[in-house]
Amino acid sequence: MRKILKIVLYSILALVALGVIANLVNGPKKDAAANTNSTFDPAPADDLVTIAKYSALRDGMKYAAAAKILGRDGEEMSSNNIAGVKTVMYQWKNPDGSNMNAMFQNDKLVQKAQFGLK
Repeated sequence: MRKILKIVLYSILALVALGVIANLVNGPKKDAAANTNSTFDPAPADDLVTIAKYSALRDGMKYAAAAKILGRDGEEMSSNNIAGVKTVMYQWKNPDGSNMNAMFQNDKLVQKAQFGLK
């Protein structure tokens, strides 16, 4: 059991590290058009992810409930399934580069982080 917990913990830490690295590499752009190489289209200006929406997310909520609060689906950044625990990290981007990540384990929110939300 202890080994499984270590594996799950290391998986979470790896996914969080990936999210932090993604934020550093894809930090805010002064010109939203500068991000044209991305295959993921950020939200239109009227569908922004805000700090208020971010703050409304609660640990344990399902992905569908979180996506409803945020107004759209997130982009899947990474996922794994270790010892029967499915972990998925999603990202939501705004045109100005502000964004948030949320990690779900077995479809329940376990962690979230944001960068530059207003």
